[in-house]
Amino acid sequence: MAKAELVLIGTDDGVVLLSNPGGIGRWLKSAHALRGRIIVATWAHPNDPTQLLCSDASHLWRSIDGGQQWEQIDGPACKRIVASRTSPERIWAHDGHMAYLSHDAGTTWQTVAPADHIAGGGDVLWYRYATEAHLSTSGGTTWEPTPTWQHVVISHDGQHLWYGADGSLGYAQTRINDAPTDFVPLLACAGAARVVGASDSNLWSYADEWHLIESLHGQSITVLATTFYHPDRAWAGDTAGNVWYSSDRCLTWELIRGGFVSIHALATARLL
Repeated sequence: MAKAELVLIGTDDGVVLLSNPGGIGRWLKSAHALRGRIIVATWAHPNDPTQLLCSDASHLWRSIDGGQQWEQIDGPACKRIVASRTSPERIWAHDGHMAYLSHDAGTTWQTVAPADHIAGGGDVLWYRYATEAHLSTSGGTTWEPTPTWQHVVISHDGQHLWYGADGSLGYAQTRINDAPTDFVPLLACAGAARVVGASDSNLWSYADEWHLIESLHGQSITVLATTFYHPDRAWAGDTAGNVWYSSDRCLTWELIRGGFVSIHALATARLL
């Protein structure tokens, strides 16, 4: 059992931290920093919640004390951060133009390539640029060309690769037709061949066919996130500043906290 869990939330008014002491499900607001900044990307070390990163799309910020104090650091002004479960200090990032990779929790970065979109999970990394796309199954050591899929979602265990093109979604090389709509955002559940997508306030799930699994009270969902240390848990944030939680791989949801401003990013960690 985790002694404490943490959720790092990027909002229109800074970064907020919720903590769950003792893992009893009583989520408390433990910090609110960088007020006035729109935080669009967050990262938390999965096993060490003292190490945190966030970005306001102009600067990269780091905390080494669990989010109480933040400092601006050198690095990409990320609009998207993809974390790794298999290599917790690996960070795959995108600033809207380029893909970047760090193997030391954001201390140093390498510029990989121009990119329109990135995805990743485990040792699997993917990026697309214009009419070209590349896939790495070695954590960025080597790369191979792949089809230029419209969307790619890789579960954080690195085992499930979903792609989308022309209004449909697919798993590996099998096309899944009749997707209800274009989903933003998307995630793949670890350990299960299931993709989950948000369309406005509706959450849809695909295993064998598409199902509407939840409607979150008419609020537009802006972010979906998995929990690295527990494959059944997932998180969502919406434009009304609500934080939602699922303990059954996105099938049912409960409201954890509300009252924030619009949410753009979520990251989770635990203290063992």
